[in-house]
Amino acid sequence: MVSKKEINLDFLVVILYVIITAAFILIPPLNETSTRTILGLPMILILPGYVMVVLLFPRKEDLDGVERVALSFGLSILIVPLIGYTLNFTQWGIRLVPVVMALSFFILFICILAIIRRSLLPEDEKYYVDTKSVASSLKKIVYTNSSPRINQLLSVFLVVLIVASVMSIIYIVVTPNEDETFTEFYIKNKDGLLSGFPSSMKTGDNVVVIVGIKNHEYATTTYNLDIQLENQSMVLPYDLNHVQIAHNQTWEQMIIIEPTYTGKVSELKFLLYKDNNFREPYRDLHLWINVSEVENVN
Repeated sequence: MVSKKEINLDFLVVILYVIITAAFILIPPLNETSTRTILGLPMILILPGYVMVVLLFPRKEDLDGVERVALSFGLSILIVPLIGYTLNFTQWGIRLVPVVMALSFFILFICILAIIRRSLLPEDEKYYVDTKSVASSLKKIVYTNSSPRINQLLSVFLVVLIVASVMSIIYIVVTPNEDETFTEFYIKNKDGLLSGFPSSMKTGDNVVVIVGIKNHEYATTTYNLDIQLENQSMVLPYDLNHVQIAHNQTWEQMIIIEPTYTGKVSELKFLLYKDNNFREPYRDLHLWINVSEVENVN
């Protein structure tokens, strides 16, 4: 007779893993170590898909172990981008903390639904991870003659391939190539979203823009920012020259722009220069705004 604790052991492990991973990602100084990356990969690559697989296929005869593992990877690759896409249309945007929180709530919510659905099945039909039989099952795949040898080899190959893929991704993320240097340069509206900028305004109006720079150059870097409307630099009450940012650090500045130039489809340019090299912008962003004069009312 299998106890309820043993039947729901996989969910207990998933819930505990999500809590620990969220702590290492969100709580300083834990979030300053590479451990958060190692813990975060399974939370992205397999856990969302696994809980969905158990919810959709709660009976043990629905799928075998290899099929569940493969489908867990496939569904995770589908679910995580959808969560990010949904966050992009919210006030939080696609940032680390909102993504971690949304992913954690999704996994925990699906866990609850899957536990409820599993509890409604007869005991002998419930799928659960039988830890005692895992080793014997793997041994049986290799040595048994009850099924065609080619099926046994394919099953082993698929498991090895999945494990090797996960280990390769962990290695690539944990040991990045320092030659691949770059800088993130972005603009957000006043609500912190990457979209929703005004396309038309009148002289005297203003537009609030949050300019952001994140340094991935593996060294402290000096940046200069120039904002131009129709190729004319704007005079702003902000010091946007010689902004020094350490590696992996983010700088953001809220800027209020009040255009005086009028015209249809006026180009508003954000030009970023690196290490005092002003020959050409290192990064550039553009907005197009129709600026019209205020009509006099007699």
